[in-house]
Amino acid sequence: MLVFLFIGLILSLVHHFYCCHLHHKPANGSSTIAGNVVSDQKKALFIITTIVLLVKLAVGLSISKAYDQHLWFSVRRTALTLDGLDALFSILGDPSAFLNRDMVTRAKVATILAFLTWTSSIAVLPVPGSLTVHPLQTRSIQTVSVPNIDLRATPSTGEIFLRTPILSYNGPAPVTQTVANKALIEGSIATLQSPCGQNCSYNLTFFAPSFKCTPPTGSRVEARIPSWEAGPTVKGDDVDTLNIKWISDFQSNFQSVTNCTSYNSTYTLNVAFEDNKQQIDIRDVSSGSPFGTNQTLFPDDSTFRPALAAIKDAVSNGLIGSVFQNMQTGLNVDRTLVLYSLLANNTDPTNPTFSTDTPRLIEEMLRNASVSVMTKSLWSTSAMTEVQTQTNVFVYSPRVLWAGYGSCIGVALPAIVIGMYALWCNGGGGTRVFSLIMSTTRNPALDDVAMEAQDVSGRYTEEPRFKYGRLMDRDGRVRLAFSEEDEKIGHDSWRN
Repeated sequence: MLVFLFIGLILSLVHHFYCCHLHHKPANGSSTIAGNVVSDQKKALFIITTIVLLVKLAVGLSISKAYDQHLWFSVRRTALTLDGLDALFSILGDPSAFLNRDMVTRAKVATILAFLTWTSSIAVLPVPGSLTVHPLQTRSIQTVSVPNIDLRATPSTGEIFLRTPILSYNGPAPVTQTVANKALIEGSIATLQSPCGQNCSYNLTFFAPSFKCTPPTGSRVEARIPSWEAGPTVKGDDVDTLNIKWISDFQSNFQSVTNCTSYNSTYTLNVAFEDNKQQIDIRDVSSGSPFGTNQTLFPDDSTFRPALAAIKDAVSNGLIGSVFQNMQTGLNVDRTLVLYSLLANNTDPTNPTFSTDTPRLIEEMLRNASVSVMTKSLWSTSAMTEVQTQTNVFVYSPRVLWAGYGSCIGVALPAIVIGMYALWCNGGGGTRVFSLIMSTTRNPALDDVAMEAQDVSGRYTEEPRFKYGRLMDRDGRVRLAFSEEDEKIGHDSWRN
């Protein structure tokens, strides 16, 4: 009894220390066993399940051994019918024996011990749940090479502007125009592939062009005029200005006017990725000095005006043009892409009008286009990046483990105390082996009882009760055996 309980306790401690070893260890690894790749989670599950089964077996055996001792303790003190004895001797292997009324009412403690043997394993059911796998978020600061905008440097791949034969500026390159058109039509910043993993963030500061548009002014017009009319850009040595006229409501026939001036600005933004989903927050756009592109621009310009002009002109190219509803020929669209942008009201596609918030939207378009150039990875820089890493780790809960094992061992302890007391009272260990059963049933009187109590079918017509103790046979010899309850039993020298 005690040996099996001690083994169960040792295995419980082995389980505890094994889980302590795994606590907060990565759970995504694997190892090769006998040529097979086995994940760390499967390996841990196998080891834990084996330990739990061994603990359950050890504790169950300790209680069953206590039951064996109390079985012989009970039959010495309580007379039972043959059915009751059958149930008492078979109950650890046949749960239907619990239905025997004689055993349950006359051998209550033995019945309880048998019930504990069957149910003690229930206490360990929560134990495997003491070790679980959880995602662990870790944050670290790393230096990562990230896309950037550096208009002062030559791009690592391609150019953002075209050149004339004398190498001067000759308008935006196709890649720049494509980025600007997409920003104008979609009204958002292009998608950037994360350079730092699924979850990370970093800050950037760079120079790029921006618009400052005047608040809208205008007047009522009587004649039929274009609902949108922009440009061309008025270029100067020190400043470029784009003049835009639009109508927001044909009912009022009010034409609004704004003038957008180009500036060399400092952009400050935060780039973040959450599960690879981009979030770019333009935190500040500080306008520096305006710039003009009237003179011939060369790439070695110290104010990097060719690069500024490329992004600004790409956006202006999408705005410049006109939209006019001709009574004879219908809708005439000249060059501009504004009908496909957020600037256009979608109330009447055949007679379009444009947003009252046009100045703000134009400023936003150039900001989005400037930042979107970064997505082409033409330049890069090293940035201090906060990287969030999610790793699956083992998490051990000692309370769950010891709640299960403690309940199991706590149930076994009183059972073992009862078994030890029975062992002391019996004067020796008792088992349910055949040799012991054979020696305790060698009583000729039992043969007579069996013959008299059975009918022709072999069933007992009477319910005699039997008790175990010291019996004096016909030759005067005293030995241990079963006998009828009222049969004369010799002096019993065992402790009662």
